[in-house]
Amino acid sequence: MLDTQAIADSLDRLEEGLRECRAALEVVHDDPSAMGELGETVDAMAQEIAQLRGATATERL
Repeated sequence: MLDTQAIADSLDRLEEGLRECRAALEVVHDDPSAMGELGETVDAMAQEIAQLRGATATERL
């Protein structure tokens, strides 16, 4: 059975990650050394997307 709440939670985390990326990007504009923080957030989002893809790959929406 498709766990729609788990998918919604994952999407919420991705949405928060996007907000963090936008905030980090503003900092990077003034301080390029802050790029590491942006990279960490993107890495976490990539892992979240991979998990979401795995959870939905075998289910029919």
